[in-house]
Amino acid sequence: MMNKLKILALAAVLGMISCQSRVALPLLSASAFDTTVNGQTISLYTLTNASGSAVQITNYGGRVVSLWTPDREGNFRDVVLGFDNIADYLSSKSGNQGAVVGRYANRIEDRRFTLDSVEYLLAGNEAARIAPVGVADFNRAIFTPKPVTNARKEQSLELNYLSPDGEAGFPGNADVTVIYTLTNDNELKIEYIATTDRPTVLSLTNHSFFNLRGGEGDIYDYELYVNADSYLEIKEGTIPTGNIVTVEGTPLDFRTPIPI
Repeated sequence: MMNKLKILALAAVLGMISCQSRVALPLLSASAFDTTVNGQTISLYTLTNASGSAVQITNYGGRVVSLWTPDREGNFRDVVLGFDNIADYLSSKSGNQGAVVGRYANRIEDRRFTLDSVEYLLAGNEAARIAPVGVADFNRAIFTPKPVTNARKEQSLELNYLSPDGEAGFPGNADVTVIYTLTNDNELKIEYIATTDRPTVLSLTNHSFFNLRGGEGDIYDYELYVNADSYLEIKEGTIPTGNIVTVEGTPLDFRTPIPI
C-alpha cells in the first residue's frame, strides 16, 4: 500500500481588482518557447480571466513567465520577473527564477538527513556544507502539461512530474502535480499535490520575483502582510534549527501591513 503525502499551498498574489473592459496585452509569443529538450516538448501556456488578467507559464520548470494584472486605475502591468523566450531560460544561471522548487525548498545541513534510521546523502559538491534550496533541480524538470477549466469556468494549468527514486539522493518515487489557477477574483492560486511510494521528505514552493510597478524601481516602499504568528528559527548558514518561534517583537512580525 502506497504512503501518500499531499501538500496544498495557496498563494493569492494579486489583489481583488476588477476591470470593466478587456485590454489587448502584449503577451509573449508561444512560438518563442516552442522547443524540445531531451526529446520532451517545451511550450508556453496562457491563462486569462473575465477581467482581462493573464498569466503565462512554461512547463520547463513549471515557471511563471509573465503575470498581467490591472492597478486601481485599470492599467495593466506585468508584475513578475521573467525572460521573453525559452533560450534565455535554458542558458541562464539564474536558477529558480519563476520556477517550481523541489524536492526540498529549504537548506539541509551537510547534505544529509536521517529518516527511519536510514541516513541519506544528497547531491552536491562534496565540499558543500549545505544542500542548496530546491536540490533535485525541479527548476529544470520538464513537466507534463494539462490545461483545464474548473466549475467556476476559471482556467487552470496542471503540471505533472515524476521525480524518480534516488533523484538527488532523495528516497522514493515522488509523483508531483502543480496546479496554477487564475481565478475570477484576480488571484493566482498555486496547489501542490505529491504522492510517494516510500517515506521521504518533501517541501515544494514557487520562486517568482514580484515588482508591482512592472519592473520599474525597487520594492522597498512596498507594504507586506503575512498571516503568520510564528516562524522557523535558523542558525548560521540559514539552516533551520527546527524551533518554531513567535514573531512577536521581532522584525518578522508582518501581521499588520508594514513597509519591507
